[in-house]
Amino acid sequence: MGATINPLDKENTVKAIKVSFIQSTARKPLRMKADDGEGHSLTESYDYIDADLQAAELAKKLTKKLGWKEYQLISGSYKNDWYFVQLEK
Repeated sequence: MGATINPLDKENTVKAIKVSFIQSTARKPLRMKADDGEGHSLTESYDYIDADLQAAELAKKLTKKLGWKEYQLISGSYKNDWYFVQLEK
């Protein structure tokens, strides 16, 4: 049988980054925002080329800004948002 994981155990949890669209306004174009849920974020204009690739690159930029180790990012999506977590090599 597999090991039981306590969801309250901070050593066995990972942080996630959410990337979502921010609608355009009269003064700003459509943007994408990467957010770690703790007040750290990066926002850039949407380039209209490849949303999945731009979301992954934006998440990677935020991990660098936060000083996270350079692990592989695993992604999943739900509705119009992308979620990224790091996978240790």
